[in-house]
Amino acid sequence: MSPRAGAPDFDWFGFEDAVADELRTVARALVYQADGELPYAYALTSFYAERGSVIQLPYPALGTVESVPPSELWDPPGWPRSDDGWAERAPLDAWQDRLNDAVEGLGRKAWDAAHARYGYALLGAMRRAKAELVADGTFPTGIVCVLDDEEEDLLRKSATPRELRAFRAVRQE
Repeated sequence: MSPRAGAPDFDWFGFEDAVADELRTVARALVYQADGELPYAYALTSFYAERGSVIQLPYPALGTVESVPPSELWDPPGWPRSDDGWAERAPLDAWQDRLNDAVEGLGRKAWDAAHARYGYALLGAMRRAKAELVADGTFPTGIVCVLDDEEEDLLRKSATPRELRAFRAVRQE
């Protein structure tokens, strides 16, 4: 099978591991910068992809009770604690390049399959990062960790029904 037939040479498990590691690293830095503020949500936000072409990594954002106004509770792009440059630094910059090399020029079906696999890798990475960050005390037990995609496919898979209701209620105000 050629690389164009579905990106079989891309190491999805290595990608997930790298993203999980960086999610933990960035979370710890954002919590440190928050200096005692109470985190209530951690999100991957600002997803961007062009069918048959690039898939850009979203960036992590931390919502704290003290730093996020009520009108932006579930609007991660507006949160002051974020790291929109994380995919431009090692090791994610190299993963971003490999991902785009693997998906560029794929036909619709193969690109859609690779994009879906990308989403599942991000979901797995966020779940793993959350588990470790809660276990080591970086995050409180009740923190919400979501993937904030526009289509809400990944959001629905990463959030509970109660979290989704809160997310949608604030967004509709």
